[in-house]
Amino acid sequence: MSRRLLASFSISTMLVSALSAQITYVDADCSTNTTLADGTAYVPMLNSTAIDNVWNQRAFANGGSILSSHDVTGNEDCPMLRTVITGLVPGLPHMIYTYWWGGANVSWRGRCLVDTTQPTAPLPGYVSLWFATSVFAPMTPLAVDAPLGVNQTVLGLTRDASGFENSGHFANQVLIQEGNRWLYEVPLGTFTADANGEIWVYIDDLEGQQGSANRTWYDGVGYEWAPFQVGAGCGNPTPSIGYVGQPIMTRDFSVTLTGGAPNSFALLAIGFNATSWNGLPLPLSLAQFGYPGCTLNVSADINQFALTNGSGAAQTTVNLSGLPNLDLYWQWAVLDPAGLTSTSGLETHFHQ
Repeated sequence: MSRRLLASFSISTMLVSALSAQITYVDADCSTNTTLADGTAYVPMLNSTAIDNVWNQRAFANGGSILSSHDVTGNEDCPMLRTVITGLVPGLPHMIYTYWWGGANVSWRGRCLVDTTQPTAPLPGYVSLWFATSVFAPMTPLAVDAPLGVNQTVLGLTRDASGFENSGHFANQVLIQEGNRWLYEVPLGTFTADANGEIWVYIDDLEGQQGSANRTWYDGVGYEWAPFQVGAGCGNPTPSIGYVGQPIMTRDFSVTLTGGAPNSFALLAIGFNATSWNGLPLPLSLAQFGYPGCTLNVSADINQFALTNGSGAAQTTVNLSGLPNLDLYWQWAVLDPAGLTSTSGLETHFHQ
């Protein structure tokens, strides 16, 4: 059963100021982190608008440069690129994003994908101003005044007089508006850093005969720690906790339960920490309550009730628009005639 927790639930007095993860932006730079898709060094053209199948480096946006194609009408197909995110924690999951620019009243496009080897073209495509017949998925406009396509929503981020975001979406300084252009975000999902602490992001343009209204302006990538498990679950089989979406205040975020007993009573404990609850240290053994082997992993400050479906699944969706950045911890428990089973906890860091 899917239920929506309203952002208006009375938790404002319970919020504890905590360090919330934010997205770290990494500028694409062909001298340091961006190469051809096979890892070969790549040198773009500088300030050229020729139709030459070569990425053009222009003096705009973050880092003082963007990589562009189709700045004029013509048949162009620039090579696939790879931007490598380095310095990550090996073996830990990270949420990965790409960043593109879009202009006023034009649908600028880009292609991108995370992989461990060079993928086959074409990569999945995204468009800044989405329209109903587009085969491209919509990019997410960031700035509060960014132009929107059909049924497209904006994160509504504010900026200072110079165009730098100041809402808390990014951990570092990022330009989101410049002249008649705005920054757009594409969430690519959750990926685990390899043994070198790297994640590879592949980038491509819109190939073929195109006009300048279909240009590609690629700026860089971003990453943040993904929600991660806290403690252990119990039961045979042990149900699992998961999530759908990104922990961003203005986006829907779903906490999922799978592997529970079918058509059974479920409880989702929502807390503000995973260290103590009502003065008791966590994790707290539930053996004293008749459930040996099970532990409470998160503070049960708010409880949400649900029923599992015929497959033993349930989910709760939240949208925390209007609330300050906060950390939330989650844990499912399922009760049926055979007893109690529970998931591990899930730690999430929400930001604007």
